Amino acid sequence: MTDRVSEMARRIAELEAALAESRQEVESLRVELDWFRRLMSFHREGVAVHQDGVVVEANAALAEMLGLPVSELIGRSGLDFVSPAPQASMPAQPSPEEDVLFETLLRRADGTAFPVEISGQWMEWQGRRFRVATVRDISARKQIEERYRMLAENARDVIWMLDLEGRFTYVSPSVERLRGYTPEEVIGQSMDQALTPDSLKLVQERLGRIVQREAAGIRLDSEVRMELEQPCKDGSTVWTEVVGSVIHDDQGRFVGILGATRDITERREMREALARERNLLRTLIDHLPNSVYLKDLEGHFLLNNAESLRRLGLKTQEETLGKTTADFYPEQAAAWRAIEEQVTGSGKPVVTEERVLLRSGEECWVQSSYLPLFDSEGRVTGMLGINQDITVRKLAEQRNLELALERERADMLARFIGDASHDLKTPLTSMLVSLAILAREPEPELQRQHLASIKAQVSHLQRLLDDLLSLVRLDRSLELSPRRYDLNLVVRDVLNEWGGRLAAWGHTLALDLVEPDVWLNYDYQQMYRALAALVDNAIVYTPPGGTITLQTRREGAEALIRVRDTGAGIAPEHQDRVFDRFYRVDPARTSGPGGLGLGLPIARKIVEAHGGRISLESVPGQGSTFTIHLPLNAEQAQPPSAQSVSPSDRGESDLDV
Repeated sequence: MTDRVSEMARRIAELEAALAESRQEVESLRVELDWFRRLMSFHREGVAVHQDGVVVEANAALAEMLGLPVSELIGRSGLDFVSPAPQASMPAQPSPEEDVLFETLLRRADGTAFPVEISGQWMEWQGRRFRVATVRDISARKQIEERYRMLAENARDVIWMLDLEGRFTYVSPSVERLRGYTPEEVIGQSMDQALTPDSLKLVQERLGRIVQREAAGIRLDSEVRMELEQPCKDGSTVWTEVVGSVIHDDQGRFVGILGATRDITERREMREALARERNLLRTLIDHLPNSVYLKDLEGHFLLNNAESLRRLGLKTQEETLGKTTADFYPEQAAAWRAIEEQVTGSGKPVVTEERVLLRSGEECWVQSSYLPLFDSEGRVTGMLGINQDITVRKLAEQRNLELALERERADMLARFIGDASHDLKTPLTSMLVSLAILAREPEPELQRQHLASIKAQVSHLQRLLDDLLSLVRLDRSLELSPRRYDLNLVVRDVLNEWGGRLAAWGHTLALDLVEPDVWLNYDYQQMYRALAALVDNAIVYTPPGGTITLQTRREGAEALIRVRDTGAGIAPEHQDRVFDRFYRVDPARTSGPGGLGLGLPIARKIVEAHGGRISLESVPGQGSTFTIHLPLNAEQAQPPSAQSVSPSDRGESDLDV
């Protein structure tokens, strides 16, 4: 009895030890299971553990995906959650060594279906085999794929994919519109069936380089763009533009090419037509006699026709590319570049004429047209230049000008001869009459009167001849002997010399001299002649009883001598010509014997020789004012150390003007 009790106690102790060990094992399994469940809860994708097709464990992500609690997933078959339609396409039970990846539709608790990607792997635990399935919701991806599919199937361009063997794995329906083949007829074809031999050669060369780069680990990030000729089902061919990109899988491996093909037949026809027109235009431009060129905004040559190249001393267009005018004409380049910048800056054309020395040594006249070039938005993008050789025209214009001047000189000479013959004949006739009367006149008093008349006519003739000789001498050369004189000196001397004549014609004299005296350098005799000519002109064109005013002034850097009369005045159309040789306003308006029209030209030559000028202000019927302007500086304005100037110093003139 005691032995049985001992045996039972021993058995109870063993059972308690085994129970404790089982409890410890269960606790360990519970901890492991809890840890496993916690890991699964952090997994963002759905996870289910199957044994013989029954779910034995699932995570919260899968439960949320199906809209059921985890407890309702465990113990059910995986097929319970697959939509009925795709169940037939489910893969068969895989072998224990096989991993699978497939797509199917799962059904939520509310009955809606959604696409998923399921990957399954086998695992072994405590001698039992389980299948762990990872479920990924691919609804967003499928939507994107559907959009791309619709885009590809509705695009006018042909969308296609090639595998590494060069065979089409996908072709969009638009291939039928392009080549006449259906997608089903093209898929599976190789490139040699989709390209003409020449185009196939180009593609194979390019594809070979891509494969070599990919094998070397160099990824092609840019697109490949080519123009290829493809055969059509009806036997014709079509020109296409093909754009392709390399496709890599998730591991970065080169798996194929995705591309698009577009019909460019119309574009090529337009391009060929433009090329023909461009060639025609270039032929026309090259045969133009004018130099034609294009430049960018920086002044670099973009295009030159044959004549432009000839003038630059070049043979080919390439010799001008990237160069500017300064590379060929450095001396004139700055002026020409300024005009180019004016044209491109303002957007307005400029036309110039100038004499140019070409690089060949040829000298010619050129009319240059600078024309701005605009883009479609009205911005200036460059400049077109057209240089026309106008040498022949310029020579013709010069000849015409010379002929016109010669005709004008001939007309002037004819007028001079007519005026001179009249002016010379009149005093000669008067002298002959006086001599004839003198020969028969016994009275001494009458004889003296006729002798005085003869002397006056001789003086008039002498004055006319002096004018002619003076103008001839002035044309050849005018040597001045300037000295320091008071500006008023020559005015007083002219007045003293011409006072009697003024009184004889009944003119009133007004004298208005500047004070203090203004001293400057001038040739006394020549300045006397110039001033006397102006006074003589005032006397001739002022009727008896008029007033002649001599005035001197200092205004700024000029010394002025004014001769103002109250005569007939000069009409505006005659004022620009009164200083021309032999030109005379209507002689009928003079109050005395006229001259040859040389007094004012002589006066202007003398004044200009002193660095001055003569200005005219005149109102018909109110008189005229001739003003001599002489340059004056501060040093000249001061009197010389010896202020007295004797008649011998100033060289008394014996000239009668």
